[in-house]
Amino acid sequence: MKTRIPLHRGNILTVAGLALAILTLLISFVPCIGTLAVIPGVLAIIFSAFAVKEAAKGNAPKTLTTASLAISIIGVVIAIIWAVFIISVTPRQKPRDLFYPQKKYKNIEENDDSRKSIRIRPSSFVKNMNNY
Repeated sequence: MKTRIPLHRGNILTVAGLALAILTLLISFVPCIGTLAVIPGVLAIIFSAFAVKEAAKGNAPKTLTTASLAISIIGVVIAIIWAVFIISVTPRQKPRDLFYPQKKYKNIEENDDSRKSIRIRPSSFVKNMNNY
């Protein structure tokens, strides 16, 4: 005779939360795409939180749901740390530098107040016009 394992409330949410939590933890350690682990991590946190609530209602064991909640929170924290690291490492440019790259112009002079402005000397303007 087969014995049946009682199905507790929130088992499906527990398994879904645990699967997403493990996926989140695995993705969060990958350097460049680790920030994308936030998406399944948030879903895992939501599923695990509902599973804990359902387990509390049905007097079911909460160890697996608590573990999935903890793993998903750890994965999301690691993904956020990667995002902060990537944002802090990327170089910043002034908006003016995007439209007026300083390296292309030879006729840039600095003012006394150390702001850069573009001044075209008449002789170089005539030389440049002859090239067209």
